[in-house]
Amino acid sequence: MALLAVLVLIASTTAFLTAVVGLGVPVWSDTTNEVVETQQTVTTHTYSGLWAQCTYKEIKVSENFICKSYIETDVEGYTSALRASQAFSILGTAMAATCVVLAVIKLCILKNSTTIAKVLAVCAIIGAVFLFLSMIIYSTKVLSDIKATFSGDSDLTAGFALTIIAIALLIVVGIISCFVK
Repeated sequence: MALLAVLVLIASTTAFLTAVVGLGVPVWSDTTNEVVETQQTVTTHTYSGLWAQCTYKEIKVSENFICKSYIETDVEGYTSALRASQAFSILGTAMAATCVVLAVIKLCILKNSTTIAKVLAVCAIIGAVFLFLSMIIYSTKVLSDIKATFSGDSDLTAGFALTIIAIALLIVVGIISCFVK
């Protein structure tokens, strides 16, 4: 059973680190817009995350990359839906961190406590639900706002994918924790 506890620690640590990276990267979506002007084509990529919006403009002869933080500046698109997505992502990441702490306590201090394992399972599932809510809000409301602001095709990217991985790992942690004695 110590092997299961070690597995829970590894999975919860991986889920936490994945959630932190997913929370911080400014690439949850990529909106591409291509405009053909006289004698040149201008391609604009707008990368949007939970905390910043970056624009990469490519003209045949030059390139321009600008990032603006949602918090420090009045960036278009900092909506209440994005704030809700930020909040749920932070709560989910905090629950993943709690899982790491509980797994260490279970493995090192309270080896025979089934209560810690049950609390760990509940924290993992709650963390997964929070991250899932963040994903749903972002992929529905925030992404539609981005598409309305920047005409073009939008794709979900790295930060979104990392959040999916963190959710899957937290669900695994929650299930395995139920069997740790």
